[in-house]
Amino acid sequence: METMAKLAPDYPDVKFIGFDEHWSDEQLPDNMTCLFYAQNEGSYLVGMLAAAMTETGTVGVDVGIETPGINDFVTGYIDGVMAWNEAHGTDVKVVKAACGSWTDPATMKSLVLDQIRNNNADVFFQVAGGSGDGLFEACLEQGKWAIGVDSDQYAAYAESENPEKADVIITSMLKEVGNSLVELFHRVEEGDDSMWGHTVNFGLADDSISYVDNDYFKEVVPEEVRNEMQEAKEKVASGEIDVKSYYDFT
Repeated sequence: METMAKLAPDYPDVKFIGFDEHWSDEQLPDNMTCLFYAQNEGSYLVGMLAAAMTETGTVGVDVGIETPGINDFVTGYIDGVMAWNEAHGTDVKVVKAACGSWTDPATMKSLVLDQIRNNNADVFFQVAGGSGDGLFEACLEQGKWAIGVDSDQYAAYAESENPEKADVIITSMLKEVGNSLVELFHRVEEGDDSMWGHTVNFGLADDSISYVDNDYFKEVVPEEVRNEMQEAKEKVASGEIDVKSYYDFT
């Protein structure tokens, strides 16, 4: 992103698109746009799910490297847990750890095992790239639930050399980058120039953020919980529920 923003002014007839970054308009050249995703909104929904599925009263969120974008996942997740607590009179706690890498599943596995032993956590949300595999391993060994991120990780593992890992993944929070790119190019084709020089936000309202609603999800998650998640999804999309964001904090 930094290199693109530096070079874009030298090529005024070329359009540049960056995604998954939160840049202010002042940082963007006139021929560049930035796509940003409301990952806090999807994380809110899986936070509700984690709070609903825990049997111990403690859930985890484990990340690779702490960045503002990653902390936005965490913020939404905690907000979802808190919303579930308020609606149901529960007192679910959240534990969090960062392994310091996107490619260190061994350290991630160790962190999750510690959270199981020391905090009695039993549902985990991974936002850790390749390190997340260690979280799934720990959950498989200890019989705990996991929530994937960005893409359908249940489907990915079900078709892998280790299909048993899919059995611990109740859903994944989806970041539908493809949908937002298609939408952006539709705007370009229609002659809409409003995005250049600005960040364009995508979230639940335009199906760029969601969660996996597959047969396994329906099998393991009670219907009343799935209904509450769907109702919350609609309220977030409409603006009736305003999910907390890391970017809102001073």
